[in-house]
Amino acid sequence: MNTVSKETNTPLPSGKGIPGPFSLADERFLKDALTESGFKDVTTESMIVTCNLDSPQEYTRLHQSLTQLAIHAMLAKETHKRNEEIWNAVAAEITRYADSSTGSVSLDNETICVCGTK
Repeated sequence: MNTVSKETNTPLPSGKGIPGPFSLADERFLKDALTESGFKDVTTESMIVTCNLDSPQEYTRLHQSLTQLAIHAMLAKETHKRNEEIWNAVAAEITRYADSSTGSVSLDNETICVCGTK
């Protein structure tokens, strides 16, 4: 998301209620949202999930297919050609995480598991 923001000269979205996977990244906000929805005994646990991909290009394709509304909004005013250039910049940036011998990419991501009863 940082690369798209930089390439489009668009600030990163911030604030409560912004749609996308990061809107529930605050454990307190996540617990409150579930409690307000009628869940009880809400608990959360953070864990690391490793995403293994064959290449930076595969990462980029995955990111394009799963991308959030905020990235679509940042790219909306760009031409098709410029969109391609921006996604190429994303692939180039992720290359720094690629294994030098295989080209594969392994990224650790924090995820929040949540449980409650209704």
